[in-house]
Amino acid sequence: MQLIKLGVPQGSVFGPLLFLIFINDLAFLLALACRLFADDTTIYEVSQTPIETLENVILKFKIKLHPLLKWCKFNRMDINWSKTFFMIVTAKHKSKMMIPTSIEIDSHEVAVTDSFKLLGVLIDNDLTFNQHIVNICKNVNMKLFSIKKLAYLPFVVRLQFFKTFILPLFDYCLSLIIYFSKTQIQKLSNCYYACLYKLFRFDFTCKEMDEINIALEKYHLFGFQHRVVLRLCLFGHKIENVPSAPPKLKEQLLYSTNRNIQYSFRKTTMPTLFIPKIKTHYGEKTFKYFFNKFLEKTCIVKIKLSFIDFRKHIISTINSICTKFTQIFENFDISYKKFCYIHYGKRKNR
Repeated sequence: MQLIKLGVPQGSVFGPLLFLIFINDLAFLLALACRLFADDTTIYEVSQTPIETLENVILKFKIKLHPLLKWCKFNRMDINWSKTFFMIVTAKHKSKMMIPTSIEIDSHEVAVTDSFKLLGVLIDNDLTFNQHIVNICKNVNMKLFSIKKLAYLPFVVRLQFFKTFILPLFDYCLSLIIYFSKTQIQKLSNCYYACLYKLFRFDFTCKEMDEINIALEKYHLFGFQHRVVLRLCLFGHKIENVPSAPPKLKEQLLYSTNRNIQYSFRKTTMPTLFIPKIKTHYGEKTFKYFFNKFLEKTCIVKIKLSFIDFRKHIISTINSICTKFTQIFENFDISYKKFCYIHYGKRKNR
């Protein structure tokens, strides 16, 4: 037994709470935007002047980091420099060519990376999520490989394996799918149905979306598009109805009553969401545009039920909602025939 004069014991129950209390004032000392999650700290800044050079941006960022270094020295807390990375996000090709391989902060060389994992999501410097998609498919294939030699297992065991170890890989942060391209969504869909074929030999060759969902219903599973719609519906319901939902997300839901905009002269008590106008196709992937249009056009915002009853209602009407959803958002109108060609084409040619 020894007295602890500094820090908290690792693995203790009360330790994480004490640590959060200890670093709580850190965000108020910085002139940079700061996001804290346990012992993971993310600091970032957006350049307000597009003509500013990359060297000036890095120099200003390093100057604004001085309060953080002083805070660490004063509180006797060491930064884990081996797990510290620096990333520059820019759309200018000339700036990308000038990005250094490392920068010096407090006499430490910090590597400049093109991607890093933030709470389980791979963020790349192009903000395309390509590496995140690749990482999901890679992890799924690793799980499938681990059970490849156990094909003799009963169907029930393989089904439980799929729900326990593979489905969470698709479901984690699934709301980010609104930022994916149609090609990326197709890739995830192909990977999803490949799992169903390799584990259960489900043959959905050239079947329609509703037919796939009906076939999977008895196993309490959904087709890929139906699963996406269900998760987005539940996510939108939580944002609107849960009081403790993030305020930044609640602010993105724009009601016409709050904006003094009325589109109908008929009296109605139903809430109406205002769909913001967009000037470019990039605006279609913004959270504000997507969820306001999604909740309003599918009439989900007008369904006032508890979370459990709401989930039951969505599941019972998932086919009609999904059909309407793919008509509104063309990126999600993906084809299963592409998967049929990839996974069955070579077998037929032999």
